[in-house]
Amino acid sequence: MPTTPQTTATSWQAEFSHFFQDLGLIETEKCFNNELVILSQQHLQQLPTVLERLADRLLQLLEQHVEAKQVLTSTPTPDSDVIAENEQKLLYNKKRKRESEEEEEEERMRQLDSEQVQIRATRQEIQQRINSFIQAKQNEVDASNRTEFLNRADPTSSDITCARADAREINRNIQMKFDIVNNEDGPLARSRLQEASTSSTTCAMTTDPSNQQLHKERVQNIEQHLNVVFDPNADPPFSVPERLRILEDRLMAIEREHPKWAAVHFQQPHRAYPPPPPAVAITRPGSPAYLVSQMTPPPEVKTTGRGNSSLTRAVLEQLHRQKQAKSMNTTLSTDTSSTS
Repeated sequence: MPTTPQTTATSWQAEFSHFFQDLGLIETEKCFNNELVILSQQHLQQLPTVLERLADRLLQLLEQHVEAKQVLTSTPTPDSDVIAENEQKLLYNKKRKRESEEEEEEERMRQLDSEQVQIRATRQEIQQRINSFIQAKQNEVDASNRTEFLNRADPTSSDITCARADAREINRNIQMKFDIVNNEDGPLARSRLQEASTSSTTCAMTTDPSNQQLHKERVQNIEQHLNVVFDPNADPPFSVPERLRILEDRLMAIEREHPKWAAVHFQQPHRAYPPPPPAVAITRPGSPAYLVSQMTPPPEVKTTGRGNSSLTRAVLEQLHRQKQAKSMNTTLSTDTSSTS
């Protein structure tokens, strides 16, 4: 029957438990069982090699013990010199074995390629170097913290203190620089001045009798065109804003009475179909007179796929603007030639 790792682990655990019980090491046997509970899988895989090494050592010790026993039993009256000589032999064998292991390790390190190995040292030496480096860096950090945070006259003194009880005062003005600015007037004053100038300009425009007369004339022309007559004897009389609001209501009434005509000529809100009419652009090309041109609506863009991307919409919008600018320039040149 083949031996599995589980049966091997169970057998060696039982053997060691029996060994400790036979020697009367009850507490050691309990600690051994507790350690087995947290034994890692990596160490468990190394179990056969470790057991072979342990068996070799036990066999060597057993052979030495048998040889020493035979030497003792061969002499009827062994004296203290013979016993001391046997002990020296045992110690010499152990020392020789230890030296041979160290020589084998050194020879193995010499055989390694120098390009692949950067550090030629034993595990103990490497661990000692690491601990020394950590301790040196910790000492540097401690010295830097004491210099920065402790209020100590002599930094090299060894008096016992702490930063909480004896802290250094830090000058925050060095770390945080600021300038004081005294503004003669603030944003509130500037906004009031701008509002006052705007209101004065508006009042001047509204109080100008010539402007008021022009506004009334324009409103009267619209009233005549829409066939709307206001009562001249109304009390109070109708103001210009009221007359404009009434004219707007009249336009909406016309839309309700003639929906087909309004759908063709008016831009109505919240309407999906039919499409709105072309917009009329009013521009001023560098002269007091203004220019009226018809704006063609941009082509419809697909709502799915690449046609709805931001790049496609930006390109189409730019092309539409260029086309509109060309049409406006053509109209302007035609008007100039006709006037000449």
